Amino acid sequence: MSFAELDPERRARVRDPAALHDVLVVDLETDRRPRVGTPRAAAGLDAITEIGAVKVRGGTVLGEFATLIDPQRSIPPQITRLTGITTAMVCDAPTIAAVLPTFLEFARDSVLVAHNAGFDVGFLRAATERCGLAWPKPPVLCTVRLARRVLSARKPPACGWPSWPGCSGSPPSPPTAPWTTRAPPSRCCTR
Repeated sequence: MSFAELDPERRARVRDPAALHDVLVVDLETDRRPRVGTPRAAAGLDAITEIGAVKVRGGTVLGEFATLIDPQRSIPPQITRLTGITTAMVCDAPTIAAVLPTFLEFARDSVLVAHNAGFDVGFLRAATERCGLAWPKPPVLCTVRLARRVLSARKPPACGWPSWPGCSGSPPSPPTAPWTTRAPPSRCCTR
């Protein structure tokens, strides 16, 4: 069903900003690659090194959140090659314990949207628990699952950054300030 096919009353509700949910498009970077079947984030073996997020309502950007995070250990060379984040970049950054309360407040009452959401949400939930905070259990939308559903007639292309904007039909754009490394996917998903 297209937007044009909605009855006028439903179209009016969709256009009413008060009827729309805040959506938080989030992207994390970590100091380890995901390992299938291993709950490393929950065990505290891997750490978040960057959070980038954009809060949107009805296509309007309400705010942005971006910070590097000090994992309190060295970033492995293979992770630096993958993410562009170096130990020198994070050595003066705040810890996750300092960042998380502010991030959770920024994210409050939002639908969380992430590419491969299970990975990002797993890290956020584990960090929240380690910091002695309550996980808010937000509604979550995974863009990988959504893409697979929408594109089920054909195999979707590799949808990691920088190819994800191509999956969505948007031209790729290079990282821009205030984003430090890979956070632009959060921003491009608001187009």
